[in-house]
Amino acid sequence: MVNLKPTKIIIKQIMINTPKILKTSEAERQFNDTLLHNFQLAFCSRELDMVMGFLHPQGMFWGMDYDSAKPIIYQMMYSEKKGARNLFNIKYEFVYSLDSNPGQPVLKLTIHNKEKPPYDEAALSKREIKKVDFEFAFTFQDGLIYEIRTAGITKKRSEMEFLERNN
Repeated sequence: MVNLKPTKIIIKQIMINTPKILKTSEAERQFNDTLLHNFQLAFCSRELDMVMGFLHPQGMFWGMDYDSAKPIIYQMMYSEKKGARNLFNIKYEFVYSLDSNPGQPVLKLTIHNKEKPPYDEAALSKREIKKVDFEFAFTFQDGLIYEIRTAGITKKRSEMEFLERNN
């Protein structure tokens, strides 16, 4: 019996330090999904002013304020080396983060030069295919995107059903 007491304390400490999964109402989720779709379309269309219009003026984007993030976003869209300047096909997916901020919506973009299907991971990982991957995790406030960070671990929405039901 004496050995069980430290085990119970450890379990309580683990539960206290485990972050809760972010939950939003259905109305918030629908509004945020529309905002993410619009952001994705503006980003992939290389409409910098539209992208910046979706961002909260007091927000933090990759650890930078609004004005500091603008040239970084421009570079992502237009840079020859790391950006999507000469790549024309887009594969996108909306998933959730399971890293330090579990439940955050994540936009996964793969911008590539593969002309014909299939566009699965195996086909896009061939050496002759040029591609750029982005994984943006979002936080929302006042109907705008308040934070963008690079996502770590992600799961598809269908895989998150169990976690949503049981948390």
